[in-house]
Amino acid sequence: MRPVVQFVLALAILGVTVSIGSLLWKKLTSAPRPQALQQVHDFVMKTPQGDQAAQVFGVTDDKTVTPINLGDAANTAWNGIKSAVQQRATTIVMSQVTTQLVNQYEKLSRDQQKTLQEIICKTATPSAK
Repeated sequence: MRPVVQFVLALAILGVTVSIGSLLWKKLTSAPRPQALQQVHDFVMKTPQGDQAAQVFGVTDDKTVTPINLGDAANTAWNGIKSAVQQRATTIVMSQVTTQLVNQYEKLSRDQQKTLQEIICKTATPSAK
């Protein structure tokens, strides 16, 4: 019985995928829909769920749909990912540097810590003229 359930589930997923593909065809390409996909599209648009999905995707009228430039979309996504990775890497590096500095500071003797504090405080305050 398990293979039957898997087959039905795979068939349902395939049906949903083809239905969504038929709705999004004009968003993805300017080529005309193949005849079989057009028949699926016409059937899906007659159902309430298909009509609602078309409204969500913004493909209710094929004449007003403009194809998505997949190159631009991929480039935008890549730039977003790259920026997020750079920010995360910067955060990690700064955290590691700070941890190392604190560890090294704590290993210094009290006199060396005091001398370092004086140097840092002296350079941090602007000199009066």
